[in-house]
Amino acid sequence: MPVTTGTRHKAALAEHDLLGSVAVFVQVIEGFVQKRLTAAKVRRLRPSHERLLAAISGDAPTVGELAERLEITKQAVSEAVDALVKANLVARRATDDDARFRRVVLTDKGSAALHAHQKARKEATAVLRQRFGVGGYTELVELIDDAAASLARSRNR
Repeated sequence: MPVTTGTRHKAALAEHDLLGSVAVFVQVIEGFVQKRLTAAKVRRLRPSHERLLAAISGDAPTVGELAERLEITKQAVSEAVDALVKANLVARRATDDDARFRRVVLTDKGSAALHAHQKARKEATAVLRQRFGVGGYTELVELIDDAAASLARSRNR
């Protein structure tokens, strides 16, 4: 029996509206994550900033290396890094080899924010795995991925 989250969810089910159901699902996950972040006293990051922090974690890449890893432009990375520097989540450090290059490193605040986001997502995943079992959860993820790939392919026709 599906868990209802309000009238919008019931309407989506009645019409078999996949996009409506997905929107409600994303909204509920975001609420779940936000509640945990609030409890941890961590401000919500944009998904792109969270990805950037994760790409920085573990080493100290340059903006160019980050752009390559994330497959986005150096300009986009540079702008995101600027925003994260302003928020004191990352810092730029001169390299030992060449003072013209700067490496991007997580600050303690950035590391804590990334950890809190990853922990909240893991907790959401654990709830879903418990509800559906590992096989059901895996099937759910595969169905969502397959649906996205199908729509992406049809969009390119």
